[in-house]
Amino acid sequence: MISIKKPQNRTEAANTIFKLLKEFWGDCVSVKIFTNSTGIDFETREKPFTIDYSMRTINGNWLPRKDGDT
Repeated sequence: MISIKKPQNRTEAANTIFKLLKEFWGDCVSVKIFTNSTGIDFETREKPFTIDYSMRTINGNWLPRKDGDT
């Protein structure tokens, strides 16, 4: 089990959720996280992760991760 600390920014929060979902479902899942004023929702799809890609999407397309992205 991974330890959880309070996230310092949005990227850390999303990465924590991502790690928890990956630990539960395994490596063959894609995760989409939605947030709004009422809370957090997520969608999972079974497919391989792409290493070094961000969780952020625009029109459903994966965007490359940028160093220092917050």
